[in-house]
This record gives sequence, C-alpha cells and structure tokens, in this order.
Amino acid sequence: REDFPLARNTVPGESGRLELEIDGIGLKFRFKPSDTSYARDLMENIRSGVINQCSFAFSLDYNDQEPDEWRINEDEDIYERRINN
Repeated sequence: REDFPLARNTVPGESGRLELEIDGIGLKFRFKPSDTSYARDLMENIRSGVINQCSFAFSLDYNDQEPDEWRINEDEDIYERRINN
C-alpha cells in the first residue's frame, strides 16, 4: 500500500534506502526495509511465499515527447510498458 512505504531513493542511510539500476532487461531495484512492524511482517510473508510479487510507484514527465510505450506480448499474453525517459 502506498501509505506504508518500505524505502525511498531519497533516503541517505542504509535502512529504508531504495537503489535503482538500469540493466539490459529493464529497471532493477534493491532496498533494505526499515525496522518497522509492517516491514517485518512483509519480509516474513515473502520468506514464507505468501507474497511473491511486488511493484513500486513512480511518475513520468508527460511534457516529454513519448515518455512511454505500451505493447502486447502475445507469447506471454501480457501488456508490456517501456519507459523511454
């Protein structure tokens, strides 16, 4: 939930810092959650397999020309989004 953040890329310390990296596939992220009850609960649910997917929020500058592209991957029957800028 967006009202329970686990990390941000603006945090300078270890705990709660979000690291972003672009590779040949897309955007990777890594974080060390802060020592909060909801972060500990989340980590336990990840370890036990209750939670096996994730997402994070971001915003695009739609003043840029074509900041993103959408396409259908028919092999996997999913939509894919490419962020250009």
